Amino acid sequence: MLKIVLALMVSIVSIPAFAQWSFGLSGGYAFNHYNYDPQYMTGMVYQNHHGFSLDIPVSYQFNDCLGVVTGLSTQQKGYVIHGVSSSGYEFYPRLKRDDYYANVPVMLEFSFGGKKLRGFVDAGAYVGVWAYSAFTYHQIASVYYMFADGVYTKREFNKEVDLRIECGLIGGAGVKLMLGNGFSLFSAVRCIQALTPQQKSYQTMHFPSWNTTIAAQIGFMINFKNKKS
Repeated sequence: MLKIVLALMVSIVSIPAFAQWSFGLSGGYAFNHYNYDPQYMTGMVYQNHHGFSLDIPVSYQFNDCLGVVTGLSTQQKGYVIHGVSSSGYEFYPRLKRDDYYANVPVMLEFSFGGKKLRGFVDAGAYVGVWAYSAFTYHQIASVYYMFADGVYTKREFNKEVDLRIECGLIGGAGVKLMLGNGFSLFSAVRCIQALTPQQKSYQTMHFPSWNTTIAAQIGFMINFKNKKS
């Protein structure tokens, strides 16, 4: 028992000596699935959205295997929607909506492997804000609609309808290539699962919708070692 206590004390004391900060930049592809229950709107088809992601990660490493990752994370989410009859006739203009989110994640990261090439897994939670939204309509020959065809238009938020704060879970895995002098390259794939709906319960017949996003990124980190010994 005494040996276990001593080992724990040594580990705790050694954390400040090892602890180090890292900062970086990463970017890549974001795939968004808009979860929506159509109920009676059976003719409306929601398609997945393809966008981008951009992160400024900040990590605090306790030891070789354990660290905390946070920072600023942005994703372009959204969906494509159009109406199709049972016979395949398209009766509604195709709309592509881009929703831009800024998130602050907090994750525990577990790493493993050699000195040069290491793998890692991370998991945690995030809170974010729906910062901007815009849409593009594409007309179909049989339908006239009020918006111009193919024009990128800013969507104004409705405070009675839109829930602009998004909270959820985040987790993923990746690999790091340690290049020396505190510089490393990494690639990662993460799932960003919203637990809050995109709209408030503003009417009796309300069907919640939320985002599921897969982000694949590559980036770099610069390490600043603690000078304590």
